[in-house]
Amino acid sequence: MLKNMRNIILILLLITTLIVPIAVDAASDKTDIVILKNPLAADGGPITPNQLIGQIINGVLGIVGSLALVMFIYGVNTRDACGRL
Repeated sequence: MLKNMRNIILILLLITTLIVPIAVDAASDKTDIVILKNPLAADGGPITPNQLIGQIINGVLGIVGSLALVMFIYGVNTRDACGRL
């Protein structure tokens, strides 16, 4: 009984994984045109080298600022643990 149930579940799973994607693909419209916008530019248009350099500098400064904050908190906690505060 358990073996039959396992076979039925396996067959249903196999049918589901094979038939459902085919039916969904057949129902989709193949005439859709995909337009990709530039994710770096605010308006989705072209980005200038000045904007790219500005975004790189902003990212680097954000990482450096985060590291400075972590080091400050670590230093305060270390001095507090040693009793030198």
